[in-house]
Amino acid sequence: MTLTPSNKPEDGVCSDDRAYFTLWLTKLEKALDERWETQQTALQAALASMDKRLDGMNEFRASLRDREAVSVTKSEFGQFINNTQKDLNDLKLLVSHGFTQNEHQAYVSAVDAKLQPLHDLKVLIDAKASQSQVTVATVLSVVSTLIAVIGLIIEIIRMASV
Repeated sequence: MTLTPSNKPEDGVCSDDRAYFTLWLTKLEKALDERWETQQTALQAALASMDKRLDGMNEFRASLRDREAVSVTKSEFGQFINNTQKDLNDLKLLVSHGFTQNEHQAYVSAVDAKLQPLHDLKVLIDAKASQSQVTVATVLSVVSTLIAVIGLIIEIIRMASV
């Protein structure tokens, strides 16, 4: 039922304009309350739908994180393939030379034993200071000592003249 100030309600008889206007406002307030409740219900339904959608998105993101944590990158896989290929080539070489695995291990141990003195010599050479480094350090220490002695002499002369 549509109410306007110009028509009277059909379900009740009003004797004066004040009662009519009060009745009209009451019905208008009731209609607005019903509309408000309908909108609130629709809003709650939309919010629940959005929450379900966001939960699905969060679940998808979590599955992507899990997948990323356990998956192998292209560079890691490439490195694995290269190492495997190297091991395979080493095995092919062993087979072609007729070495058994034990013979190969013995050969590698013998070569390592022969290379160990060279490695030790390299470490010793790297650990020692070169002659040029010793010369530079000596020159710097002599210069700093001379500067300190000159400063001391200047200070003694300055104190004697006072």
